[in-house]
Amino acid sequence: MNKPLNQPSSPYGSRFAQVLFNGAGAALLALGLFTLRDALAKEETLAIFDLAAGVWELDPAETADRADFVCGDNPLRISFSEDRRTYKADLAEERFAARILEAKPSYLLIQYGDEDRFDADGKPVKWYLHILDTDHFFWVRDDWLDNAEGGRTPLRRRCPPEDLSS
Repeated sequence: MNKPLNQPSSPYGSRFAQVLFNGAGAALLALGLFTLRDALAKEETLAIFDLAAGVWELDPAETADRADFVCGDNPLRISFSEDRRTYKADLAEERFAARILEAKPSYLLIQYGDEDRFDADGKPVKWYLHILDTDHFFWVRDDWLDNAEGGRTPLRRRCPPEDLSS
């Protein structure tokens, strides 16, 4: 004889339901929700790598007077190591690599091993790659955050596929 769908299929089903709604069960449920939240946050954080990877130019809206770093000639190409610990960039004939110190849904914090720019304390600067949306980002040095006026580099704009040269 088949059991109705609302009946537990094992003797542990009823007990699980009782435990779920008492104090211990509520704690387990909360733990499960926190685990789910953490998993979703990790997935959001991983999305920053997909957003940042690609080919970029200086946004002409901010840099109309500059003809360098454009999609058809000399764009910035960003990629990441497979383990997501290294930022890689190609710009013209130059290649750059930096250690990723932190990854959050809207930014990456990186530091170049051979950084030759220093903060007021003489420490090599770190850089935030801050994503504004799917097609724009800018850089902020960590020591610019202390500046009351703020500061950032000109915006970068994602290159449309048809504008990319080989």
